[in-house]
Amino acid sequence: MVWVPWIATENEDSSREEIKNLYHKTCNPMSGKISDLTRITSLTPEVAENIDTLGSAVYRNATGFTAREKEIIALVTSSFIGCVHWTASHIEALGRAAKNIEFAEQVAKDYTKADLSKREKLMADFAVKITRSPDACCPNDIQQLKGNGFSDRDILSLVEIVAYQNMSTRIMESL
Repeated sequence: MVWVPWIATENEDSSREEIKNLYHKTCNPMSGKISDLTRITSLTPEVAENIDTLGSAVYRNATGFTAREKEIIALVTSSFIGCVHWTASHIEALGRAAKNIEFAEQVAKDYTKADLSKREKLMADFAVKITRSPDACCPNDIQQLKGNGFSDRDILSLVEIVAYQNMSTRIMESL
């Protein structure tokens, strides 16, 4: 998917040293690409680098989740918000993680009809709930997760993934 921002961004061939450093530090080593989120925030390089670092840390430290589960959380959050950009990105990533693009497309379309495990459904429901209205979360929600094998760290990681997706989606959709 080609994304075109509505504001100016710094070009990869910028002569500004801080931009060269930003793009060098945040370039995906596997794909060789700079994320669209980094590009859109490149006018504030310190913020762009910190957002990139935050996203990497959130996903890297979510050790209680498989790649498939992390992508389900991110995809459900992005598709619930209606972000075309991140939804497409996470469909592709979940398709790779699950080795099934049709599954990923169904999760994006309506996760409640997708072939999710009980654990995945609980994660997805919680992601939607706190995306829709974070203040609607209550102790019973946390106890339900704990009662289904989620540790406190898992619950924190789940919230962090959802929060990061909400933040990055709002930046992308706004600009």
